[in-house]
Amino acid sequence: MQFDQRQTQTSDYEVKTYSGSLNNYNMLQFQQSVQNQNKEKLESFKKRAEEFQNISTLQEAKELAQKIMPMKTGRTMFNLGEAKCTIINEDNLFRICINSPKEFICYDFV
Repeated sequence: MQFDQRQTQTSDYEVKTYSGSLNNYNMLQFQQSVQNQNKEKLESFKKRAEEFQNISTLQEAKELAQKIMPMKTGRTMFNLGEAKCTIINEDNLFRICINSPKEFICYDFV
């Protein structure tokens, strides 16, 4: 008895599987690059905010804020990755808060 050797058509399935794996890898790589970008942006913002550590008066804080991060009067809120940043710029108050799962940083000038 002799067996016929026929080629099965599994190549389409293998290509689809490989393509799916490649897409998953590209998606993972993209997500990691976004996470790294967010970490870099947060660290950059923290370095700019650290300059307020040596400031003691409201007027000095407002002048430094105009140089480093110009903004309108009022409340500004934005996210940098997992951190939530709040900047309050009022006539009698200037506050910068950075709230992340690992730390909370707040500079308050009255």
